[in-house]
Amino acid sequence: MAATDVEQRLAEAVVAILTADSGVQTLAGRTTGLVVPQDGIAPAALPCLAYTLAATQEIGGTGDNRRVQLQLVAVAEGAGADSVCRHLMERCEQALSWAAFQAQGLDAAILRRRRWPGPPVDGEGTRRLARAALEAEVWVTT
Repeated sequence: MAATDVEQRLAEAVVAILTADSGVQTLAGRTTGLVVPQDGIAPAALPCLAYTLAATQEIGGTGDNRRVQLQLVAVAEGAGADSVCRHLMERCEQALSWAAFQAQGLDAAILRRRRWPGPPVDGEGTRRLARAALEAEVWVTT
C-alpha cells in the first residue's frame, strides 16, 4: 500500500476516534468540527484539535509496516484555555489506543509520544489563545 494511502487511512481513523470520544466532545462543547487538518484550523470553531501526518517510513516485518509521525495540536481561547488544551491532549492519548484503531479497521499503535503545553498565543490582539501539542510515532501495518 502506498504511503499516501496509509496516511489517508490513519487520518480518517484519528478523526473518527477523536470525534466520537465523549471526553473530547464534552471539552469542546459540541459534537462536530472537532478535528481538522492543520491547514483548516483558521476557520474552525474553538476549541479544536488540528492534526498533521508526516514522515512516513517503510519498515521491515510481516506485512506492509510503516512508521508515521502524527502531530495533534489543541487550540482553545478565553479563560481556562490552558486547562482545556491540557485536558484535550490527555483525552487524545487515552482515546488513540490500539483497540480504537482496530475498531476503525486499522492495525495501528502509538509507539512513542511526547506531549507538551504550548505557551499562550495572542491571536488577533484581543483573543487569548492557548495551545498544547502531542507528537506521536504511529506504527501501521496493512
